[in-house]
Amino acid sequence: MLFRRRVFPVLTTPRLTLRAANSHDLTAYHRILSQPELSANSELPATPDLKSSRRFLHKISRLHANGSGVAWMIETQDTQTLLGSIRLNQIDTKSHSALVAYELCPQYWNKGYTTESLAAVVLYAHNAGKLNRLEAWTTHDNPSSERVLIKCGFQYEGLLRQKVYFQEQYQDIKVFGHLADTH
Repeated sequence: MLFRRRVFPVLTTPRLTLRAANSHDLTAYHRILSQPELSANSELPATPDLKSSRRFLHKISRLHANGSGVAWMIETQDTQTLLGSIRLNQIDTKSHSALVAYELCPQYWNKGYTTESLAAVVLYAHNAGKLNRLEAWTTHDNPSSERVLIKCGFQYEGLLRQKVYFQEQYQDIKVFGHLADTH
């Protein structure tokens, strides 16, 4: 399988380090996951308790070890402040594809951090990861995330009506794709 048993890929950008999660991240990551702005457009619980944040952190930290993805914690290079996470989920080794997901603390929105992180992950996924297709989903009312995806070369591909269920209702999902030969 792709990514299985390789050394964890630490990525750097001019301002950021994308690194593996560790147990020391729990308190800061729980604080990030507890921001109501994040759950508004995702399946994250509106008010996660520490136990659910721990489970989520453990789940994403195991992606690389079991070969099903890679999850990076996003932190600033200068102060090592944890800003959020970004992931390649559901790596499909037959089709050489993966689903991209990310969350960033709202305090750091509109500063280019998500775009910078995603650009690094896209390069890694297509080059070192040998993935042909990356896919990302947004809800219908998340134009900020759509702008990040478009800045990083993703193209809008269509609407999946009532694809997911959260916030006690079915939600439409916009699908964006990025192909290796377009970067």
